[in-house]
Amino acid sequence: MAEKNRFSRLLKHLLAVAEMKNYTLAQQLRYDVSYISKWTSGQMIPPEKYAKKILQGISQSVVDSCSPEALAHLRQNYQVEAPEDLKLAILDLSLIHILRAHETAANL
Repeated sequence: MAEKNRFSRLLKHLLAVAEMKNYTLAQQLRYDVSYISKWTSGQMIPPEKYAKKILQGISQSVVDSCSPEALAHLRQNYQVEAPEDLKLAILDLSLIHILRAHETAANL
């Protein structure tokens, strides 16, 4: 449960920094907004089978939607310079939380 909540908090933070709404992310990922809402609320996480593809889409959407100031803030937080490196850093951290959450759920 803790890993699911870590992913939820991370996603909410990224959406807030990028000033993105759940609906906008849902459109960009081609998912129903109810899935995004469940991910941000911690009720659900992306399925392991599609996690990498979904998280690539999230990192792409967040970085592309950021204002220059928000992008600078995220690059500083993730200690990267290039936007492509930022996308990878967001992907890596998100993927860690998703995989740990699925691993924890499998061990219950």
